[in-house]
Amino acid sequence: MDLLERTGAGMRDFEKILQGQNGELLKGLARSEEVKRLGESLDIKSIEKAAERGDMAALEAAVKSVLKTEEGRKLAEKLRKI
Repeated sequence: MDLLERTGAGMRDFEKILQGQNGELLKGLARSEEVKRLGESLDIKSIEKAAERGDMAALEAAVKSVLKTEEGRKLAEKLRKI
């Protein structure tokens, strides 16, 4: 199961983005092995709950924890190039 499938309803808002100009590139990244590994390391339910509450501190902490990893930094660089 990839990250898009694991996040279920929480990702539905991104469907519009994925249908945009760079949608296929983003879908490819979302299904990549490095993103799968990053997704497996995250507590998706906690992140969804933080997003629903508007808890920006928790969301920021989750992003920072991802960016501290080598895979997270590589992914961020790929996203910058899109």
